Amino acid sequence: TRGMIKLATGVGLWISEGGKYRLVEAPQTVLPFVLQYRELLESIQHDIEPACSGEYARSVIRIVQALYESDRAAEEIHPDK
Repeated sequence: TRGMIKLATGVGLWISEGGKYRLVEAPQTVLPFVLQYRELLESIQHDIEPACSGEYARSVIRIVQALYESDRAAEEIHPDK
């Protein structure tokens, strides 16, 4: 490759071209967790489904649990089992 990047969420982004990193100026943004909490509160207040539903969150948890189980069992475990 011709370079690398280093990202620290909420802190900064650095680009390396030739071994030395330089900070990339970026506009200030709200932390992702703050945005998620705001969306959750708005969903509750307006009685609407958030973009990341409970069903979606459960599917992510099933996948992560299957990854851990696959590691323990030393074999492929499917999340739907």
